[in-house]
Amino acid sequence: MDSLNNLYAKGLYEELIYMGQSNIADWPVMDTLNKHYGRTLLNLGKAYGQLEVYSEAMQYHRRALSVYKQISDSSGVANAYTYLASIYYSTEDSAGAFANLHWARSYYPDSVSNTEEMRHAYILGLLYKKFGTPERGLELIDSLIPHLRTNTYLYAQVNVASIDLMDSMEFLVRYPDILLHIERSKFSVVYRIKALEEVLMRANEIGRQDIIVRYLPKLESLMKAGGRNVSVTQKARYYRLKADAKAYLKDYLAAYKLMNDYTKHLAQMDSVRGASDLQKLETQVRLKDAELNAKELSVALQDSKRQTYILIIIIVLAGIIIFLIYRINRNTRERNKAIAEVAATRGRMLSILSHDIRTPLSQLIGTLEAFEEGDLNVTDLKEMLGPIKAAAESTNKLLDNTVAWINVNRADFKLNPISFDVQAFYEDILSHFKAVARAKEVSFELDIQLKILHADRFLVQTTLFNLISNAIKFSEKGGRLVLKSYQRKDRKVLEVSDNGRGISEANLEIIRWEMRISTQGTHRESGGGLGLTIVRDACHKLDADFEIDSIEGQGTNCRIVF
Repeated sequence: MDSLNNLYAKGLYEELIYMGQSNIADWPVMDTLNKHYGRTLLNLGKAYGQLEVYSEAMQYHRRALSVYKQISDSSGVANAYTYLASIYYSTEDSAGAFANLHWARSYYPDSVSNTEEMRHAYILGLLYKKFGTPERGLELIDSLIPHLRTNTYLYAQVNVASIDLMDSMEFLVRYPDILLHIERSKFSVVYRIKALEEVLMRANEIGRQDIIVRYLPKLESLMKAGGRNVSVTQKARYYRLKADAKAYLKDYLAAYKLMNDYTKHLAQMDSVRGASDLQKLETQVRLKDAELNAKELSVALQDSKRQTYILIIIIVLAGIIIFLIYRINRNTRERNKAIAEVAATRGRMLSILSHDIRTPLSQLIGTLEAFEEGDLNVTDLKEMLGPIKAAAESTNKLLDNTVAWINVNRADFKLNPISFDVQAFYEDILSHFKAVARAKEVSFELDIQLKILHADRFLVQTTLFNLISNAIKFSEKGGRLVLKSYQRKDRKVLEVSDNGRGISEANLEIIRWEMRISTQGTHRESGGGLGLTIVRDACHKLDADFEIDSIEGQGTNCRIVF
């Protein structure tokens, strides 16, 4: 087992596959349900993944997952799911990547090391960077750097992943330190190539070709040491960097030849990945774009070598054709993206409309059902006719608010922040919930320390309406709901607390992953599962944070932090 780990650490992936498959073939059939057999399967999957043979990698990781599940090894199951997430990440399957990483987290032991927590956060940051919100992914990755000084291996990985986040000055200051940690961590040759190429590609973007010239000899020696384990992608980037270095040194003929090598490896790279017809078309556009770069180098070469005007004319015509093809494909993609966004927005509008109208109607129906079942008598109902009427009128008002909410999600929405009295604001909101609170015997309390708040009143009202509705929904008969406002250091906080049935750890994890969840209330009240989504979107518009914590059976606390 140690020999396989050593081969992987050295980047000798083909040798690892040969030895690992031999071990699997000679393994006693009756002794395959143990962690050593599972670790061998994981090592084979990791090696195939580094060689970009993803179908084989996925097969071995799934076999390892099956072994670990059968022997109830939660750490092994978590590792297998994590490696599967990395394969889905490499094959650009966002749903598979996020799902497997979530399952890995659910199998972590009760006590997890700080390093493992940060490794999980690092992988999650990579997924957000590639498939979700790039800014959020980069922010998550960069936030880990100050806490990893004692873990050289993960510190170097995180630094390489955060290169995109650095501005030019920060990059120029930090890249020597990043490369130094790569050397100290004794990474495999293949990872060193990846890290060095990331640095040099960024240097090329900011016009610092002198950095490429300085580190190119080191990259060349690593490419030779990597041998057959160097991927096609890494070879393509190497030729591109080498061509740019030659152009910087005004050796245009060599640069032109290297660009041809670069385009050949681009074609080979897409072939290895088994691209679809659409991906192949995009590859042709990239190849044409690379030819355009070669054309520019050819123009410089003609100036120095006095080549014939016929070559210049051919290159110019080819460049025009390439540019037209590129523009046509780009416009088509942008148009399709715009159509998809319109369809998604339309569906979202209908969901919000349904949710905001359903909530007050459900409250009215709950009151009538309480009367019908005998929980309220005629005298109580007469006393509640006023609140019921007010609730009906609020339904009409909510229709207007829902239309306004749809406008909030428009690109041209503008905030209208004003200063308002928090206590009067709370009392106005609670007046909409008197009928349903009376039916469930839920009491309200106000704890006002922050008197005045400056924010968009409509968005804050929309947020609190959903939080209070949820709090009442999950409160038992005789429950208590507390609305607070206070200052927390330099932040202003509005808080909704209840002593209801709380949220389970499993559902709380789903909520924190920003997924929709719908559960019935204590009186079987239904919901669309959209309330917390509305809260998050409103908080995003308000530039505020949304915090939630809960203990099952004791209650829930929700905070809007300005």
